Amino acid sequence: MWLSRSTPSRTHALRHARGPTSWQVPVVWRAVVEMGCVCTVSRRPGGRADEYNISDLNFKTTAECDYLPDGSFQSAYLHHSQTGTRGIYLVVIPAQRAATVVVVDPGRNAGLPPMARAWSEVQTWAQENLPASQAPASALEFTTRVVANVRAATRVVQQTLVKLASEKRTPTMLVVQSPLRTSVLSSQITALTEFPVVRMPENARDSTYPALDWQRYGARRLLRQHAAAAQWLAATVATARYAHVPIGNLPSDAPPYICDVFLARALRVRQSSWAGGGESDVA
Repeated sequence: MWLSRSTPSRTHALRHARGPTSWQVPVVWRAVVEMGCVCTVSRRPGGRADEYNISDLNFKTTAECDYLPDGSFQSAYLHHSQTGTRGIYLVVIPAQRAATVVVVDPGRNAGLPPMARAWSEVQTWAQENLPASQAPASALEFTTRVVANVRAATRVVQQTLVKLASEKRTPTMLVVQSPLRTSVLSSQITALTEFPVVRMPENARDSTYPALDWQRYGARRLLRQHAAAAQWLAATVATARYAHVPIGNLPSDAPPYICDVFLARALRVRQSSWAGGGESDVA
């Protein structure tokens, strides 16, 4: 029985009503609940080879089909902080041991620290605080740019990611950490659409620049965030496997979302519906 938002309280009293359900279920939510992170394709007789219906995709457990096994993909990282007209972008490609730092400074003041030395200091911190198996790259070759505005900075980042997309031979996941929403960032850096994007929670302190020497502060903050990114990504992949949810669909506050997914799947077995991923008539 399908209900509008104005009728659920009245229909609870109807004897023939088994229970309320939502008619505003987002398509992405339905796909996550029904397909999870691993599925197989069952082609319909006479169907087109390039078209699929959600009913053609069969849910498989991660015991049957491993999800994102080690070595099946490589990762690249985009870290970003911003305060007003000032900002810093850090693009790291571990497979190439390359890093690009772009500072948005309208005054174009030269305030960046020697990046190789700063990275060495962060590595020392990582060795003391992170598991050895998830330590960051031992060495990075830094390219630094100081530009006057965001448009010039995003152009540099765009060129870096376009080059990576044209050269990649292994599936590449882009981990993005930014105070901006993905839609806003993608409108500025269109090359983001070339990669599956996974959002890493940002730290508000990264964008709280001091009045003086803010470039050094911001650069060191982003380097430290990157040093911990591999550990965060490994934990997030493990969470995605456990929840059977595509890693790119996990929100920053994952536990409540995962509980909703588990409940929706349990109710689906009983031919009920639960819309926890969007606006629903039942909370």
